[in-house]
Amino acid sequence: ISEIIKDREDYTTINPIGIMQEKDTNIYVMERLTGKTLEEKIREGRASVEEFYKIAEALGIIHAKLSGEFIERDTIESIRKRLNSFFEEEFVNTIIENLKPAVTSLESIVRVYNNDAHPGNWQVDDYGIIGILDTESGRKIPITIDDTNLLDQHTFLTPEQKFSIMRKHWEIYNKGAD
Repeated sequence: ISEIIKDREDYTTINPIGIMQEKDTNIYVMERLTGKTLEEKIREGRASVEEFYKIAEALGIIHAKLSGEFIERDTIESIRKRLNSFFEEEFVNTIIENLKPAVTSLESIVRVYNNDAHPGNWQVDDYGIIGILDTESGRKIPITIDDTNLLDQHTFLTPEQKFSIMRKHWEIYNKGAD
């Protein structure tokens, strides 16, 4: 991602400064950026619609330019695994059977690198520089999932603003994907 946005003065990424290992998992120690996450700004009532547009633009650039062999997790099995920890197998099977048509309808949506675009993964400094904090490496998802993560985990934006921001994301993605 750093390479993709290196010529942009309005975006930055955090860099790893160390790696720790816990069991079979690498944990990256990252540098700290100044400012607040978009999530903190929303909670404080200080987020702006313009910040969402800038993030949508960054998301469009990343989605258009980042390519590779990404793995797509099995949506049904992922849901099944989560539900199995709360409900009996027969009930889980009923839920899964009812979800299959909805999941099938997602199959034709463009797949992109999972940027995990929820508001907690974007930092905004005092100068309006957008920092990209955390992404889900190696996974691909329907492009609409990152839109949903960014736009629908809060009530800050109106439906019209959400739609307009999503259009901006797609516009940038389509320009870069050519």
